[in-house]
Amino acid sequence: MLKEVFSGHKPSHFSPNIFVKAVITSETIFWSSQNLFAPIFAIFVANEISGGNIETAATAISMYWVVRILLELFSTIFFNKPKETTRLALVIIGFIITGIAQFFFIKADSILSIYIIYSAIGIGIGLASPQRNALFSSHIDKDQETTEWGAYDVIVFIGIALSTTLGGFIATQYGFKSLFLVSGILCLVSVIPYSLLFIKLISSKININTFLKR
Repeated sequence: MLKEVFSGHKPSHFSPNIFVKAVITSETIFWSSQNLFAPIFAIFVANEISGGNIETAATAISMYWVVRILLELFSTIFFNKPKETTRLALVIIGFIITGIAQFFFIKADSILSIYIIYSAIGIGIGLASPQRNALFSSHIDKDQETTEWGAYDVIVFIGIALSTTLGGFIATQYGFKSLFLVSGILCLVSVIPYSLLFIKLISSKININTFLKR
């Protein structure tokens, strides 16, 4: 993968536009926040939730996927060709919903609360996912598709790999409450690149093609 990313390109020549940079940065932080706890979520449910077990955790994740799919269909149908600012706003709202939902794991004490929280995460990601994919796909630099998609995969996956180990360390040393606190904060931090892009876009009076080269 790394060879594909930089094949025929010096790293110093890799200069994607501002949309691509924002998406890669945000996605790395966002998915790192999710994978701090996702691999050990079943342990949390089995040990910390009254009546919880591995089946409970699996059901909660299934509910997340069902809700996410429904919200992605909703987002795709009702926001098929939105303005750039609308897309950015939907991503920001989705990420904020996801981040806030993760904080509620700190106080979760029942199976029902686990189901509700993971469903809320499904709402947030389902609302944001189609729009952030569209942002990235529509703004990839011409003739740089392989390079920029490859960079996306490499950078995001490195973040996920590192956060998985870090999540296990935090849970072991400081407990799950600290883990969910860190996870929620990181998720909200992932909103920053999109928020800055949103502010720059609505305040910019220049041509969009000029804006992209910044």
